[in-house]
Amino acid sequence: IIALLSIITASAQSGSWKIHPVFGATPTNAIDVGDRIYYLVSNNLFCYDKETSENIMYDKSNYLNDTQISNVYYNYDKKYLVVAYSNSDIDIILENGRVKNIPDITNSLMPSLKTINHVTFNGNRIYVATAFGYVVIDDEKFEIAESRIYNKSITSAAVCGNYLLLSSADGTYIGLASKAHSTLDSFVLYANEKKCKFLTITDKRFLTYGTNAIIYDIATDADGNPTGLTWVKTIGDTAPSSVQPVKSLGATMVLY
Repeated sequence: IIALLSIITASAQSGSWKIHPVFGATPTNAIDVGDRIYYLVSNNLFCYDKETSENIMYDKSNYLNDTQISNVYYNYDKKYLVVAYSNSDIDIILENGRVKNIPDITNSLMPSLKTINHVTFNGNRIYVATAFGYVVIDDEKFEIAESRIYNKSITSAAVCGNYLLLSSADGTYIGLASKAHSTLDSFVLYANEKKCKFLTITDKRFLTYGTNAIIYDIATDADGNPTGLTWVKTIGDTAPSSVQPVKSLGATMVLY
């Protein structure tokens, strides 16, 4: 064996070694972005190139700034991947392959938990729901644009038209996106929909998913202020295994 290793080592030129991924678990959260597919295997990120059939592993040796990925999220409009780590660090992988690191959450001195629960997108903003509230990242300047500390775990944060949605164990909070919400008291609370994630459909319609999958409309008064939610349709009574937009169809795929 030693002799064989010596022959292999002697025949391999510097820089010629390639990493071939060996999977010990089922790939999860596959994201098809057109020419590539990003997916996770045991908290590690891989990218499958459809044209070359090559699998590339993303780690600290080539692209990433941290380890132990908790989840990944893709912005289909601006074509970048957000990588969230278990220590609350964030990487943004741009379409050209460059990586922008956003370490502000993990480097903060907050005594509370900083776990990243979910990520959504709106315009040039990235909404990061955390164990303490939510953070908004400017994806053009790659810096924190807004941070709200409620000392309450926010399952998901999303903008739907002119409205901001927050989900927690108390229910779904609805407020005007143009308003600075320093406390949760400035929101309207819809207590029937708790600890869910959001996917915007139209300016007043969105999908919630968690223990089930339901479409709601935002109810408003004559002045456009939110008053609650109106049930539209129940997609499923059990938790979806995956919810992903299908841009080529202008639709959303809900898998069970």
